[in-house]
Amino acid sequence: FYKSSSYLLVGVKKSGKSLLALQTAAESAVRGEICLFFTAMRPRDIILMGASINVNVEELLQKGLIVLIRLAPYTDPNEQFKEGGYFDRYMSDMINLVNQYYPQFIVYDELTHFLGFDKIVQMERAFKSAVEYIEDSGITSLFIVREPASPPAEKIVSSLNDCVTGKIVLSENVV
Repeated sequence: FYKSSSYLLVGVKKSGKSLLALQTAAESAVRGEICLFFTAMRPRDIILMGASINVNVEELLQKGLIVLIRLAPYTDPNEQFKEGGYFDRYMSDMINLVNQYYPQFIVYDELTHFLGFDKIVQMERAFKSAVEYIEDSGITSLFIVREPASPPAEKIVSSLNDCVTGKIVLSENVV
């Protein structure tokens, strides 16, 4: 990854997106960089996932090199559609945490639940603003999203892709 750049990691369910993101975060931590890891997964599950790739996540957490930020799922499905709603607050909260921890790397696992967002321009504006702030702060970031399953979701992923340096696509391994 290029320093001060942002990437979108797209893949089907169970393609290894979170595992690749954790490996990338661990490599950043090994270099002595602080990584904010936003996820809805339980810390225990992240630790177990790390063990599957020989990464001692617990040690990296204790040293403060990986900081897990547990994302709370939204409870009101209509909230995300309100002006200045859910997505805007998530991006704003992420910036506040960046200012608190001063990381060199960010993983946001994952943006998939925002694919139902119907205000694409508002979402793109909030995402672009957050990405620009992160990059201008010298931070490298990786945003994860599941492969879109509908034309509206594809339009959102395409919109997000326009805001980042690069897109990584993991595809299902068909044998």
